[in-house]
Amino acid sequence: MAEITITKQLDCKGLCCPMPVIKTKKAMKDLEPGEVLEMVATDPGAIPDMEAWARQTGHKLLEAHDEGETFRFLIEKKGAQTEQQEEQVQEVVADSMDEATEGEVLEVVQLDCKGLCCPMPVIKTKKAIKEMKIGQMVEMVATDPGAIPDMEAWARQTGHELVEAHDEGDTYRFLIKKTH
Repeated sequence: MAEITITKQLDCKGLCCPMPVIKTKKAMKDLEPGEVLEMVATDPGAIPDMEAWARQTGHKLLEAHDEGETFRFLIEKKGAQTEQQEEQVQEVVADSMDEATEGEVLEVVQLDCKGLCCPMPVIKTKKAIKEMKIGQMVEMVATDPGAIPDMEAWARQTGHELVEAHDEGDTYRFLIKKTH
């Protein structure tokens, strides 16, 4: 096997989804087609997230290794067309300060993220939460195996309550309560 020349290194240790994907995307913009980025992360969702991201963007995931407490990736940049595909994944997220009135019964918002890969389930959940009232819940269903650690990390980081998380075979179901 030919030796791989690493053009750029990226340390994403300590970051949770979607940050390793976002930082990788930004780092890839500085590379020329055919150049290789080495990215190291500690997020357990990084392997399925990076595999899905590479498939979606057309970049070539040369290696993905679980090295115990870290995960190492080698990604080869593809042509300019993939950067247009990557732009489709961007979205700005903001919090909403709408509150439920006392005694108000709030409906559970249904969110179907089946077929979407990281970071889209997290992004769509953030967008849904933004439009909801405090105390309201969203039930999100996904097929991306990375959604489990991603949603757990997102709930910890944002302070919203992950009420339930279930692995149902080919799907993953989450119930998240807006807390602020």
